[in-house]
Amino acid sequence: MTDQEQATALVQRQAARYREQIEGRVRAAWANGGPRAAKPRGRNDRGGYRYSVTSRDGSRVYTVNVDGFDVGNVACDCPAGQHGTFCWHGAAVLLRLLANREAKRLRSAS
Repeated sequence: MTDQEQATALVQRQAARYREQIEGRVRAAWANGGPRAAKPRGRNDRGGYRYSVTSRDGSRVYTVNVDGFDVGNVACDCPAGQHGTFCWHGAAVLLRLLANREAKRLRSAS
């Protein structure tokens, strides 16, 4: 196997693991209220939006900042998010953004 083939195989394995992690976070978000779990809290200091998401056990409220409609533009202050990991709180916010976008589309179509 050439160096290029080895590099391609490595990237494909990493992409598959990343996709599985994202899908797991989305499943966890749905299990914890889906888009309803994300409560809008206004704008953040970067021009994006701030949301609050309560922890699974209800003991903490985490702040999720979103600066675009992409996993890489979501930052949460939960323990996982503080280490740069995309968490279920961030997934709940993205589900909320999707739901809002769809509702807006349906309103404009009627």
